[in-house]
Amino acid sequence: MKKLILLLLVSALVLILAACGGSKAPVPERIQAQADPTQMLYTHDAPQNVRVMATVVYSDGSTVDVSGKVKKQAELITVGEAVVKLTCTLDGVILSGKTTVIVHESPFVWQSVPEEYQADCAEKGTIEHVTYDSFVYTDAGERGSAGTNEAYVYLPYGYDETEQYNILYLMHGAGENAGYWFSQGNYADGGWSPSEAENITATILDNAIARGLIEPLIVVTPCIYTGDVENRAENSSGLNGVAAFRYEFRNELVPCIESRYASYALGDVSEENLIATRAHRGYAGLSMGSMTGFSSILMGCTDLVAYVGNYSGCWADIEAVEQALTETYADYPILYWYNGEGTKDMAHDEHCEAYARIIADCPEIFTEGVDFSRCNAIMVDKLGHAHNYANWIVDLYNTLVCFFC
Repeated sequence: MKKLILLLLVSALVLILAACGGSKAPVPERIQAQADPTQMLYTHDAPQNVRVMATVVYSDGSTVDVSGKVKKQAELITVGEAVVKLTCTLDGVILSGKTTVIVHESPFVWQSVPEEYQADCAEKGTIEHVTYDSFVYTDAGERGSAGTNEAYVYLPYGYDETEQYNILYLMHGAGENAGYWFSQGNYADGGWSPSEAENITATILDNAIARGLIEPLIVVTPCIYTGDVENRAENSSGLNGVAAFRYEFRNELVPCIESRYASYALGDVSEENLIATRAHRGYAGLSMGSMTGFSSILMGCTDLVAYVGNYSGCWADIEAVEQALTETYADYPILYWYNGEGTKDMAHDEHCEAYARIIADCPEIFTEGVDFSRCNAIMVDKLGHAHNYANWIVDLYNTLVCFFC
């Protein structure tokens, strides 16, 4: 009897083990690159951590699309075809495979702004301070309390009121204000909040224009906080949040600036004319300013802005961003979407994942690459860079290269 019971127990155990073995999920076996045009890399300043869209093949033949990391990127120093090794980790399994990619020379820099653009320039632009009446808005666009806001305006060397200039609106990050980018106000020498790094923003603009890298342009550094100009960095109660700033941008900031300065709007700041001149208007921002770029500009102002730059941050409703781009503002294409990150940046993974998802979900809107005649998106992921000015000034240089082409 005992032998019979033992036999039955063993048989049951065998059946259980067999059942478990038969129900094992398939495991990922190999990775292979997808077809061109995703197989493109860009050499400049030894870019690192470049990814190629790839496919993982499972043991049962099923597949899943992933973003494969290119190994030994520093070896890709020549233009043309190159064989690279792709790696990724999926379901705890490390996979690798080789593929041939096309290597292009990039106009972007991946480590630092060229030294000649950091040198003192004889042809210096000027910086003016502007204040204007504004309001605190709800996310639905309802006006709340009134206040005063500010912006600094960079005018290029030889600025001529009879000319027409492209305009870049350049936003600061959380806790900062309009003076951040140009070391103005409390960021100036003797101020209570000096910049975290020696500020060379104006110098780079001066040199980029003087050396012919870009056409002369106007750069406006606004402030996302509305209220007491002097104490805004200490009192954020008047914050027009990253989603609500779209209303101040549309209703007060752009009309204020482009009624005073020589833009392509020619002083006509009606919404109809601002829409008609969108190709001469760009927005870029760092950290919270980048979040504002997602939640206010990409989601609510691409009828006014044709170029968008996001430096180190997203934290947006990606489905809502995609809906705005593909439905609400489908008639207003983004002419170039620049994204900048650093591998040591606290916003790195979240921003890179959001960018990759939007690129994958919106192929009819975005084409990655550096051929500005047919491509309109990029993620420049800079090795070793962190969440700071040294990272963002590289992004600004790259933005100058790809905006208003």
